[in-house]
Amino acid sequence: MKCNVSKTGQALRIFLGMVLIAWAAAGGPTWTWVGLGLAATGAWRLCPLFLMFGIRQVDQEAPSASVSQRD
Repeated sequence: MKCNVSKTGQALRIFLGMVLIAWAAAGGPTWTWVGLGLAATGAWRLCPLFLMFGIRQVDQEAPSASVSQRD
């Protein structure tokens, strides 16, 4: 599958996911285990909710530039 989460989104999801997981492990509220989902979607750069709603944070891939060869 194609990625639908940007590099910035990936970094934020992993960071916030780890913070929430640490809080949950330290005895935080039950909802903080949502951090597992954030960390997973950040690691894979694929968000199922984005797929469902047709959201893409990643631009379409630019066509690769041809490499010119010099003699």
